[in-house]
Amino acid sequence: AGQRLYADPIDRTTWSSSRPSWTLRSPSGTPVFDTTFTPRAPFVVPTSGTYDLLIGGNLGEPATPASATFNLRTVSDTSADLTLGADVAETLTLPGEVRRYRFTLANATWLSFDTRSDSNLNWALTGPWGPVSSGRFWSSAWQPQPAPAGEYLLEVSGIAPEFGPYRFALIDVFSGPPINLGQEVEATFNPNASTIVYSLDLVPG
Repeated sequence: AGQRLYADPIDRTTWSSSRPSWTLRSPSGTPVFDTTFTPRAPFVVPTSGTYDLLIGGNLGEPATPASATFNLRTVSDTSADLTLGADVAETLTLPGEVRRYRFTLANATWLSFDTRSDSNLNWALTGPWGPVSSGRFWSSAWQPQPAPAGEYLLEVSGIAPEFGPYRFALIDVFSGPPINLGQEVEATFNPNASTIVYSLDLVPG
C-alpha cells in the first residue's frame, strides 16, 4: 500500500479574512487534493514519483507580504495485543491515525467498552461475526454485548481534525470478583470515570 499522508496547515499570518489555497499534484498532473488552506484528511499516495505542491494567495488580500506554515506528515497506524480489563491510555498524534488492538476469546462471554476519557475520538469493535459495536469516547458506557469465541479487532481513530489522548478498558463482565448478599462493599474507582464489575450468585423465588 502507498504512503498515508496528512496535510496540516499550522498557521497563517497577515491574512485579513481569506485563506490561501493549496493543491498537491501527482507526477501525471492529477490533483491529489485541491482545496483552501484547511486540514486535509489522511490520503494514500497513488503512485511513486515527484509530486508538486502549490500554494496560492488571494487577490482580495492587501498587497503586503504574508506567510503560511504547514507540514505534510506521514500517518503511521499501529497495532498491539489487548488484554481484557487492562487500563489503556495512549494518544493519537495525528488526525486520521488509527490504533488497532487485537485479542482472542477462547470462550464465549459478554464484553463492555469502558470509556475513561472525554473526547470526540471513535472506537469500533469487530468480532468473528463482523461489527459488534462502536461509539465515541464522550458517550456513556457501552452496554454489555455477547461475544462468541474467536478473534477480535478494536480500532481507535479520529476524523480530521480530531486527535489527542484517550483512555479505555475492554471488560469481560464475567471476570469481576464475587460478592455476597448482605456484604458491605466499598468500590474504588481509578480513574473515577471507570466501571467496576462484580459477580454474585442468586436464586429465583
